Amino acid sequence: MKNFILILLIIPFLSCKESTNPNDSSNSNLQTVTKGCNCIKSSQDPLDFFTEEFLADLAEPAIPVVEIHKLKNYTMYKSHWKIDDSVSFFSVEEIETLSDLKSKRKSLFKNNPDLTMVEYIKTYYKSMTEEEVKKYEALLDEEAQKQNNTENEVDEETRKKLQNSALSMQKAAYTQIENLGDYAVYNKKSNDLHVVCGDIHFHIRGQVGPWGEHDKEKGLELAKLGAKKIINQCR
Repeated sequence: MKNFILILLIIPFLSCKESTNPNDSSNSNLQTVTKGCNCIKSSQDPLDFFTEEFLADLAEPAIPVVEIHKLKNYTMYKSHWKIDDSVSFFSVEEIETLSDLKSKRKSLFKNNPDLTMVEYIKTYYKSMTEEEVKKYEALLDEEAQKQNNTENEVDEETRKKLQNSALSMQKAAYTQIENLGDYAVYNKKSNDLHVVCGDIHFHIRGQVGPWGEHDKEKGLELAKLGAKKIINQCR
């Protein structure tokens, strides 16, 4: 089961590796990339402006609670507040710069040295086609069969649930958001908003209401408002 789960985790990376090509027609008509966002040079640089004061108009009339979690390779910036009985969350889950990507994905940039952040996000954060879904279903079925031959038993029901869940998160999930940064795309299934400003990728989440009962439209609107504030701060 270990190898099967590993494949589930790397499916988006496999899809990106195969399809990322700056000369591919699917990458045509990209928005012009600006160099306007320069608040950070690396994912290790702090967002010093992520404070109660900065978030005040998003949380009004409540006072936001800010939490900053420093991890090994990046920092998560989280906030939450409560108005009446409704709780809201706004966070910057991760920040990437183009230089970060070039360090982490050397083989990709060796083959595509002029790849921009917009092109990378446009290729990586996209819905799988039916053809791609069938391809990875076959890959996962093949791996499961191999493990059936080497292990006592693989829980078929659990495997199918994991497989269907992983693939459904990539199928018909992404919607491009207009007029936000240089490029922005939203995953309606995971509540993730990915925004590019110059050479920076902001991974943002907005949520209104507890998970499972949250209002997706209000959550997206909160994420967009927060993203615009960050972009304006960074320019």
